[in-house]
Amino acid sequence: MARRLALVMAGMAMASANLRGGGGGGGGCRLRGGLQAEEPKGALPLPSKLNRRESSGLWASPWGTKGQGTEDDRSLRGTWTSMRKRMAYLEYRFSNIVVSSNTVKAAFIFSISLVLVVVGGLILRCVGNVGSWRNALFKAYALLNNAPGIDAVSEESTGYLVAANVLFVSGIFTFAVILGLVTSSIEMSVQNILEGNYRIVEAGHTLLLNWNSRTTPLLRQLAEAVKDGYSALPIVILAQMDGKEMRQRIQESLRDVYLPISVRAGNPCSLNELQDVCAGEASHVLLQYPEGEEDEEKVLSTQVACVRTLQEKHQPMKSMGYKLHDLHGVMVSSSRLELAPELGFVPVLRNGFTQQVIRACMTLQGITDVYEDILHAGEGSQMYVLSSSTWSWLEGRTFGEARRLFPSAVLLGWIEDGSKRIQLIPDGEETVPGSSLLILLSSDHSIRCNKQVVVGKDEMEGKGRTNEQEEQDTQRKERVVKKLERCFSCMKKKFALRVLILNMGEEEMLLQSMEESLAPGSSLVVHFSSSDKSEGQEKAIREMGQRRNISTELLYGGFLTMEKLREVRAAECDVVISLPSASSSAADTNDAQLVALAKMIVSCRRRSAREGVVLPLMHVIACVEQPTSVELVEEALKQQGISLEWLMPNELEAGALVQILRSPYLSYVYDDILRASTAQLTLLSPHAILPHDEEVEFAFLSDCFLERSAIALGVRWSDGKVELSPDRRKLFKFGKKDKIVVLQQVKGS
Repeated sequence: MARRLALVMAGMAMASANLRGGGGGGGGCRLRGGLQAEEPKGALPLPSKLNRRESSGLWASPWGTKGQGTEDDRSLRGTWTSMRKRMAYLEYRFSNIVVSSNTVKAAFIFSISLVLVVVGGLILRCVGNVGSWRNALFKAYALLNNAPGIDAVSEESTGYLVAANVLFVSGIFTFAVILGLVTSSIEMSVQNILEGNYRIVEAGHTLLLNWNSRTTPLLRQLAEAVKDGYSALPIVILAQMDGKEMRQRIQESLRDVYLPISVRAGNPCSLNELQDVCAGEASHVLLQYPEGEEDEEKVLSTQVACVRTLQEKHQPMKSMGYKLHDLHGVMVSSSRLELAPELGFVPVLRNGFTQQVIRACMTLQGITDVYEDILHAGEGSQMYVLSSSTWSWLEGRTFGEARRLFPSAVLLGWIEDGSKRIQLIPDGEETVPGSSLLILLSSDHSIRCNKQVVVGKDEMEGKGRTNEQEEQDTQRKERVVKKLERCFSCMKKKFALRVLILNMGEEEMLLQSMEESLAPGSSLVVHFSSSDKSEGQEKAIREMGQRRNISTELLYGGFLTMEKLREVRAAECDVVISLPSASSSAADTNDAQLVALAKMIVSCRRRSAREGVVLPLMHVIACVEQPTSVELVEEALKQQGISLEWLMPNELEAGALVQILRSPYLSYVYDDILRASTAQLTLLSPHAILPHDEEVEFAFLSDCFLERSAIALGVRWSDGKVELSPDRRKLFKFGKKDKIVVLQQVKGS
């Protein structure tokens, strides 16, 4: 023991002599007091704060300033300065370790622990009788980690007691450092996740690119679609938006609805970012229009090209298409991009569905409820495109026979396999093509098809019918068919209307449909939300008015005043359409402006009535952003002679997009129906074809309508509720304001 202590003391004396003598050769840097210190490799310049604080405060030297005291004092000051710089360098290196990767942190912790165990074992062997190195190292390890059964205060000698407690305190300090590093790593990981900056590893998922006001409605519609069998999960969102904000909006929107969603904040036009969300492995991709982006075409074209390139790399055996097992892609934009369909994406015009529905309900009140029931995913009835090979017994059947095989679904037509040619309401004697895609309307995705025809209620119960009863049924059917022919002829007539459109933006499709809907002699007043005149739109409206003999008037500017409404005779309008203002970023602001406009229109009508003006019945079509605002709008328009029909564009568009993403063929089906190319939805009063208070079977109605190239889809009740694709054997008893929902073939198509 004495020999070991002597060796230690000799080493300390030699080190002290070297420090005072400044000996040792070059390669170092000369410090004050003659101290030679070697510069560590890779060291960075020390912070300038050390130089400024060198003579004051915490870093002040206890030996005074430079140039004062004896030679020994200056030597001590140099030693103190060197120690401070060394400490600052160690602090800098420790800071680098704290912000480094978890692997570096783990290596640092392991290295420090190993050094402490070895040094502790050496000290214990020097001051105590611990036997072998194995026992000394284990004793040091146990004291450093406060292992159970280890006592640091019951040692025999004073030196051993001091050494044991020093190791124990060092262990506490080491544990504190480890705990701090682990805690900081966890905090950084959680922060990284919350900010949406983590890599996503998925396959066969749904990818949503870009964020806009329609994203949360899309997620709600996807949640409903999941209940109906949609399985391309989870939903992955990549957008240039803060991850925390995206999560907060999603949580507020979905609330108690469960939907697996992963978000990542990043640029959807970056290949690296797209790879981080596994865009190449996605089975369904929806490109939303980027809100506030000036060059929309450039952004969407870049995203389409990058996504398809990644999919071709990671899924070379699959192609972007329309069939069930193909990759599906939908792109929403303000204009149709040529690149999207070339790469297999289905192009959808922004607000296209809303504009077409507004066009339809302008001349047919109540049809909005039907479209909302069909287009909303997971609610009511929806359209499905299914392969006819699912039911092999349909081969060789006529359309009239095939439609009777579906007890709770309505067969609308088919799409020939390998083409996009849609045939809605085919002739009853036309045979179902082999390997075709059937278009069905059903309230459930699990559609049942019987092998035998679903007959009437009496036949199902086993009650036979006499020849006289069959003859009565035939005569009854003939009477209904004749009345249907007269009703359809009357529905073709158009009447001149005075229409006021508020907050018009870039709804070109709505203006185009106006030309087909308005009869000659009508009057059209268009208020543009922007004060900047659009020469293209103004010219198009003027030319439309000249072609169709329609008087047009254009207004520009922001919010309309009472004076302006009286000037354009808003009180005398037959139809008032209020579109969502493009300048209002907040939904509640748009709804508040809608309530104000409603109040002003009511005031204008009251004033005109007092002046003796004969006012027509006014039909108001309002686009509402939030469902809570509907009641307020209804209250504001509460006046005799005004009927309100409202729709929610975001929910309507989102529901249609989800259905098209699920079955891309539906984009052509909806486009055909909404544009009234070959077929159109209409409402028919049952009392025009049936006696009052008569119960009628839905199967009987279906047979009668098919005789006049139409299909009965269901019923719109007087309270606005819609019942589509009912059971064929269900009996209906209609009230005064109830309507039959019909898909009617457009003549000349």
